[in-house]
Amino acid sequence: MFVERCDFITSTGERVRTVITDLGILRKIDHELVLRAVHPGVTPDLVRRQTGWSLEVAAALETTPQPSGEELSSLRSLTEA
Repeated sequence: MFVERCDFITSTGERVRTVITDLGILRKIDHELVLRAVHPGVTPDLVRRQTGWSLEVAAALETTPQPSGEELSSLRSLTEA
């Protein structure tokens, strides 16, 4: 979930172009993060509810592909270490 304000900021964010979350992918367009893609089963409304500001959604919103079994296995192995 994104919040409207942070107590502690580690970077100015000037170089940030893309943010990938467990809900979707946001890209910086004209200094604003815009929802460009959602993960399978996620709706733009859900992402908006989890965001602390008025989130813009791209007109051509994409859905990311389902991860393969091999990709899921690799990710799960990271949490087991």
